[in-house]
Amino acid sequence: MSVSAAPPEIHQALARLMPYFWRALCLSVLAGLLVLAPTVYMFEVYDRVVNSRNAMTLAMLTLAVFLAIGVMEVLEWARSETLREAGAALDRALAPRVFTAIHAAHLRQGGLREPSP
Repeated sequence: MSVSAAPPEIHQALARLMPYFWRALCLSVLAGLLVLAPTVYMFEVYDRVVNSRNAMTLAMLTLAVFLAIGVMEVLEWARSETLREAGAALDRALAPRVFTAIHAAHLRQGGLREPSP
């Protein structure tokens, strides 16, 4: 079944979920940028710390990368919660229609069928 042949209820439900999808996209982009933190850390260590042998610079860079990783984890958690909320909203929007369709199909088949082996 192509997307254009989908029932209008699906299009309406997905249209109402667009704010969730945009929020998840923004959170994913930010978290994706923070994935680069360990790489930038290593570049900075080899560029600044190895040449200067400054332990304070190493400590501050290490603290910064741990903070970036922590923020990345929080953003990933927020993204997963946003998508969980979107899934629950989609379920609330389509569950009655899907239940009715499944029930009607079951009635058309004539009740119980033989279990398949």
